[in-house]
Amino acid sequence: MSTAPNSTKLLFIRCALYLSVCLCTVGGTANAYEWELKKQADGIDVYTRRVSDSDIKEFKGEGIVRVGVGTIVELLRDSAQFKDWFPRTSASALLERDGDVSYQYSVMSTPWPISDRDNIFRSVMARDEATGRVEITVEAAPDHYPVQKRRSEERRVGKECRSRWSPYQ
Repeated sequence: MSTAPNSTKLLFIRCALYLSVCLCTVGGTANAYEWELKKQADGIDVYTRRVSDSDIKEFKGEGIVRVGVGTIVELLRDSAQFKDWFPRTSASALLERDGDVSYQYSVMSTPWPISDRDNIFRSVMARDEATGRVEITVEAAPDHYPVQKRRSEERRVGKECRSRWSPYQ
């Protein structure tokens, strides 16, 4: 049982989670380009770098969230609440969970004339009991759920997303 964080902590967690979910890459995991600091605000550093064979840049956010890793994991695994803290998400639901492997469905609202986009993600959580570190790897799983009417056919956003959380020292 965990205690709910206060509203300031929750806002900070939401910002950090938004950045962690957006760590999606469109290229392979190896990258010859260096990270470049683009912005610093509210204790969060945002970096970008080029991706081979793509016009889209990869980005990452780094910051300190002063809550327990368990609180963050609990929030990330609450698929029904994803729509409440991830921008332009009108619906979200857990499709399947088997231990540390989950499949999540979400709908991202898009402006006219583009149809709303549905996304299906497979996430795998790994825990290092010795260090308390948690790593969550997310990848597109478009074939795990049928295409919905009135949704964009494009279901693969990025190739991979990694979120790493370590206890605050």
